[in-house]
Amino acid sequence: DRVLREFGVRARPLVRSSDWIARCGGDEFVIVMPDTALDSAMQVAERVRHAFAAAAIEGVDGQHVSASLSVGVVQATKDTASFTALVHQASLALKDAKGAARDPVEAVA
Repeated sequence: DRVLREFGVRARPLVRSSDWIARCGGDEFVIVMPDTALDSAMQVAERVRHAFAAAAIEGVDGQHVSASLSVGVVQATKDTASFTALVHQASLALKDAKGAARDPVEAVA
C-alpha cells in the first residue's frame, strides 16, 4: 500500500491539471493525458519513472525499500476503437518495457 501511495505522490506533480491518474489493477496505473503528443507523453513517463525510482519508501518494519517502474505509452488515434483497446495497446508496450532491461519506458506508435 505504501508503494502504491508513493507512486501517486511522485506522479501527481509531474502531470498537468487536465491529466488524470487512475489505478487500473493491482499495481498498474494509467495516466491519461488529453491532447498530448506521443513524444511528450514519453518525456512525462520518463520523469515519473525517475521520480519514483528516487523514492525511499518506508516499509512496515521501518526499513526503507525502493521500487522500480516500467511504463508502456500509447497515443490514441482516429483508428483507436475504444478505451479498452487503448489500454490493451499500453499493456503490450508495458510488457515490452518489462522485457527491455536497457529502457523501461516503451511506446507503441
